[in-house]
Amino acid sequence: MGSGHAHQDIVELARLYQHGRLLLDEMVTSVVPSEINEGFEAMKSGDVTRIVVDVQS
Repeated sequence: MGSGHAHQDIVELARLYQHGRLLLDEMVTSVVPSEINEGFEAMKSGDVTRIVVDVQS
């Protein structure tokens, strides 16, 4: 993280997200179950931008 301050930065990013000023949900193209290979295949295809792996599925 270079010269960042992880503890402070993460708290600030979480606050921005909670207040709707950091639009993380819009960055996620797809959520895949714990089958990580599906996510890798989707990324290789170029059909998605960001994937979240739901490890509890």
